[in-house]
Amino acid sequence: MAYIGKRPTDSFRSLAVKDTFTGDGSTTAYTMTQAASEVKQIMVFVGGVHQDPATSYGVSTTTLTFTSAVPNGEIVNVVHDLYSTDVT
Repeated sequence: MAYIGKRPTDSFRSLAVKDTFTGDGSTTAYTMTQAASEVKQIMVFVGGVHQDPATSYGVSTTTLTFTSAVPNGEIVNVVHDLYSTDVT
């Protein structure tokens, strides 16, 4: 197939940091690998379902705290680097 401009690369690079945790039915706080100063800097999924920060979780630096324990065996995915609070 023809294209105009620079040839697309065949590899992808990660645009965001991702943390993965597994719920145990009792833990509500998880330590992330990267700090977040506000909930809009991350997206959280439990069992593949996007969680609402207004009702499901909060952040304080590297601590992600859920309002209730993540069910046993459920996978938690946290995607970082969504928004920057610094405007230049």
